[in-house]
Amino acid sequence: MKKNAIEEFSGWYEEFDWDESKRLRTLDERGIDFADVALHFFARSPFFRRMVVRDGETRWQAFGPFGDYGRLVSVVYTEREGVCRIISVRAASDNERKEYHAAVQAG
Repeated sequence: MKKNAIEEFSGWYEEFDWDESKRLRTLDERGIDFADVALHFFARSPFFRRMVVRDGETRWQAFGPFGDYGRLVSVVYTEREGVCRIISVRAASDNERKEYHAAVQAG
């Protein structure tokens, strides 16, 4: 995979985990619950993602619709022994939204 290239991902995860204090902070600050992301974002397949390596760990930055009104989010997660560990969730930036829509159109 080319560095920073976006790929379509149509897999799914059976198990999720996260840092509970980070989940609560994100819910309070951004109004997005990691538990809802696990149930609704990842269940909605396919979505687009790109590989990011940080501190020697392979992570994924995923983009896609979440919740009502087709709101686009950016979800950073990693895979550990078959478990999807959600690291962060936020509203997608303008550039990320453009990237997402271009990837959808390119099919």
